Amino acid sequence: MLVPCRNCGKEVGENAEVCFNCGTKTPNLQRIREGIICLGISVILIVLAIKKDDWFDKDSLFLEWFPIFIIAIGIVIGAWAVFKVINNLFK
Repeated sequence: MLVPCRNCGKEVGENAEVCFNCGTKTPNLQRIREGIICLGISVILIVLAIKKDDWFDKDSLFLEWFPIFIIAIGIVIGAWAVFKVINNLFK
């Protein structure tokens, strides 16, 4: 798939490192998509942790640590995803 260069507007491959016309570095769209998917997964994990009382037995010891664990994983994945997207946009 071809996408326009941010600098000159010529079409370049979505996985190309640089524009062959002007030499501007191009963002890797595949990595941006991966980052967005990871961000979505982190949102799902955080929602799961928040809604846990509706879905699980309330007397379980598992539920005491489950939300903390899931929110921590969600935050880590979300931060990694945001970093990945931003890093690829400004390369």
